[in-house]
Amino acid sequence: GAIGVSNIMMVTVKERKLSVEVSEIRDAAKGLETMMTEQAAIRNIQSNTIQKIGFIKYNAFENIGNDLSFALTLLDGNNNGICLSSIYGRNESRVFSKPIYHGRASVALSQEEQDSLNEALSKAVTEESMAPKEEQ
Repeated sequence: GAIGVSNIMMVTVKERKLSVEVSEIRDAAKGLETMMTEQAAIRNIQSNTIQKIGFIKYNAFENIGNDLSFALTLLDGNNNGICLSSIYGRNESRVFSKPIYHGRASVALSQEEQDSLNEALSKAVTEESMAPKEEQ
């Protein structure tokens, strides 16, 4: 008698514990699924943020030193962005902007702008490069 009741109570306690653990596992699985969905949304947004930069300084004219002219390319994860260039002269400076779509310009680029674009395109975005930098 008493041993049978004791065994039944132990089984019932184990079943309750197992039921709680199964419920906790299901909750954890739901949390993991939510986290994976949120991560996919973040990656989608992230691909549209500036991730690659190319920067070239140069002298546009022989009589002006200090590399005061520049070409700057800013690209997102899809290689879309803009190339900005500034040509500095003694009497005037000019700024140009040229759109970049899928790594290509829709208009002609100067050699310096092309070098800036090539520099930006050479920067591969990887999981490691997106990881937070450890403080030293």
